[in-house]
Order: sequence, then structure tokens, then C-alpha cells
Amino acid sequence: MMGDDGLPTAARGRNLSLKAVGLEDLRDRLDPTGAGHEAGRQGLPPLDAKYDPHERAITDEIERQMQDSCNELADQRNERLRHIAELPSAGLAGDMHAAVRRAVSRLEHAAKSAEMELEQARLESEERQRDFFRFRKAHRLTAREPHYPDSGGRWLRVGILLFLGLCESVANSAFLAKGNELGLVGAYVVAFGISVLNIPTAFLFGRLSCHLSHVRVARRIVAGAATAFNFLFALILNLGVAHYREVSGDLIGTAGVEVVTRMRQNPLGLQDAESWLLFAIGFLFSVISFIDGRTYDDPYPGYGRLHRTWRAAQEEAAGVVESVQEELSDVLDESLEEIKRLAHDFRRRPEEMRRIADGWQRSIMEFERLLVHLQQIGEILIQEYREANREARPDRNIPQIHRSHWKLSIPEVDREDLPGLDSRGLTAEESRQIEEEYRRATDLIHKRFNQVRDWVGERGAAQTAMAPGVRSSGAGRS
Repeated sequence: MMGDDGLPTAARGRNLSLKAVGLEDLRDRLDPTGAGHEAGRQGLPPLDAKYDPHERAITDEIERQMQDSCNELADQRNERLRHIAELPSAGLAGDMHAAVRRAVSRLEHAAKSAEMELEQARLESEERQRDFFRFRKAHRLTAREPHYPDSGGRWLRVGILLFLGLCESVANSAFLAKGNELGLVGAYVVAFGISVLNIPTAFLFGRLSCHLSHVRVARRIVAGAATAFNFLFALILNLGVAHYREVSGDLIGTAGVEVVTRMRQNPLGLQDAESWLLFAIGFLFSVISFIDGRTYDDPYPGYGRLHRTWRAAQEEAAGVVESVQEELSDVLDESLEEIKRLAHDFRRRPEEMRRIADGWQRSIMEFERLLVHLQQIGEILIQEYREANREARPDRNIPQIHRSHWKLSIPEVDREDLPGLDSRGLTAEESRQIEEEYRRATDLIHKRFNQVRDWVGERGAAQTAMAPGVRSSGAGRS
């Protein structure tokens, strides 16, 4: 940003030393009258002296103020020269071409990075694919695709499991409350323990039952025995809970022994409808948990897991493509913004040149006015000192050094016009060239962006495509 003085905004605050120096402030600090009286009473300086230290002190202060202004003027000149150097050069086409080359280089760098990442993702995906098909062939699963719930469906099954446990605990606690010496609280503790035995156990046996279809006979035998044991366990557990409800109200101390006796003699001999209802609820929840466990993943053990691993590798490649596409879009936006800024800066170049030239001329005029002002102040202060010195001297004579006219010594300061300034305005032809260069640069960047984006998309699509015989969207759903 440029101010009206042609200086960058950050440098404008340093312009204060070119302001007029106050006479009263210097008079208060230097006290020329007091210094003249004191020196005069002592007969100083001698009449033939060629040097007066008191007068030199006044001169030094005036020259210090002037030197500060000279330094400030030199700093302002350097600031303006730097700003001229930062303005766009007359060769806009070269600047535009350089910006286009930078944009193309960044786009190609993003494409090379994408190529390496996609290659890594491809190798990983192919390895997972080989694992999947080797497993599929070894376990004779080529006739069907994997079926399993997605992550949302798996969480739904976990939620169902927790909901069943809560429902069974509440239901059992209500049925068992009358036979528990601690009432509803004690009944709920017992009911929670029953639910832990009933529902998670059925879920685990449901997962184990998936081995019923395993290619190895030994696993099928074990899975069949486990499945039969699960239903027998659920039957015995829930019948025992129902019997416990009937006997616990009367035989609190020996209820467990009575339940074992009943289960040996007549396990189906429940005499209360609520006991049958308690049994039905528990057994039904066990069956639901068993089914929930069996359908938690593909019915064949390991089939769904391998497929999910393969899909995850493909999704990683898709994520690489998406990330690179976003990076390419950022590069495009930044490059177009740079082109736009170049065109804008070149359009305002003549105006900035005029501001710099006008600001420099104002600074020169202000500096020259300050020199005149310092000369006047110096003459006044020196005159006050000399008059006070003469009045206080016993002989009333004027020293030889006080007879000469005081003049401010001005150092060499570069006040020439700034080099490189061209304050002429843009012609119609130059304006047309700016628009043409801007359009050409944006077209080139867009063209290269589209090429790289399409290339990345094609590579990503080729590497994330599902193999024949496996659905790309339907597999993994049940």
C-alpha cells in the first residue's frame, strides 16, 4: 500500500523528523541567554579566540537536528527506490509466463506425488486382491460373493445385543423380585448375571456356528457340536431360571437345590404362566443373539474380513485421488490469484509511479523548508547568546569570533530525481496487451489443470476398479 507521499504505509511513520523544529523547545534546552551571561561574566571567550565552546554547543544541536533530517531524507529515497524495484516491470508478458511456469510446475509436482502414492496404493490393493482370491479358491467360494453388513449394520447388531441384554435384565428382575430377599435390587443383580450368561454367550456361539460351512470337516464337526451345545445350554439356563422363579418365593434358603431336583425329574413341569413367559423371553433373546452373531460378518469365517481389507486398500487409493484433486484446485486458485494480482499491479503501475514522484518532490520541498527554518532558528539562538555574552562582559567588547555571521553547514544530500521513474499513463494498446496476456495466462493454467486433473482421475479410477466377479457397490451388504 502506498500513501499520498509515495511511501509504503509501513514507512510513513518515520517521516516525522522532516517536520519543523520548535524554537521554544531548543531555547529551553540550550538556554542561550543564560549560557551567554555566564561565559561573559568570566570574560569568555577571549577577544582573540577562534573557538567558542558554548556557541559550538548550540551549533551542534542545530546540526544534529539537520543531520537527522538528512538521514531521514536518504531513508525515504531508499524506500522509494525499493518500491520502484518492486513494481511490475515493463515486460508484463515475461512476468505472466514466469507465473504460468510456476503454476504448471506445481501442478506437475502434485501429479508426480499422486503417481507415487497411487502406485503404492495399487501395490497394496493388488496384494490384498491376491490374498482374497487365493482364499476364495482355497475354500471353494467362487460360486458366491461375500455378504456382510457395512460398518453401520455392524454397529446396529451391537446395539441390538445391548438392547436385548437390557430388556432381559429388566424383565427378569421384575419376574424374580418376589423370590429375592433383597427385593427388586437383588433381583436385578441376579437378572443381570443371567443376561450376561444368556445373550453374549449365544452371540459368541453364533459366530462359531459360521464354521458349519468351513471347507475342513473337523471345523464343521466342532461348529455343529458348539451349535447344539448352545441351544441345549440356552434351553437349560432359561428353564432353570423359570423354575427358580417358582420355588424362590417359598424356599429362599434351598431354592437352588430345589431347582436342580426339578430339572432332573421334570424340566418342563412349570406350573405358572409367568414362568413359561419368563422362559420364552430368555430363550427367544438367546436365539436372536445367536442369529445376530451369525450374521455379524460373512457366514464363511474370514471371507468378509479379507474382502473388507481389499476394499480398504481401494478406498485408500480413492482418498489419494480426492486429496490430490483438492491440492490441484488449491494450486489453480492460488495461480489464478497471482495472475490477477500481476495484471492489477501492472495496471496501477503508472499511478504508483506518479505517487512516488510526487511524494519525492514533496519530501525535497519539505526538507529545503526545514533547512531554512533551522538556519533561522540557529541565527536567533546564536544572536541571543552573543548579545547576552556582550552585556555580561566587564569590558563590553565583542570577541573576534562573534563578529562573523553564523551559517548552518549543510552536508551533501542526494536531492536528484529518482531513477527509473516513468509516470506516463497506460496507452490503449498497453491496456489491450494487459488483457490479452491475462487471458492467455489463465487459459494456459486452466488447460494444464484440466489435463492433470483428468490424468489423476483416470489413474485413480483404473486403480480403484473392482475385479471381475466382485461387485463394486453391492458386495459387503446384507
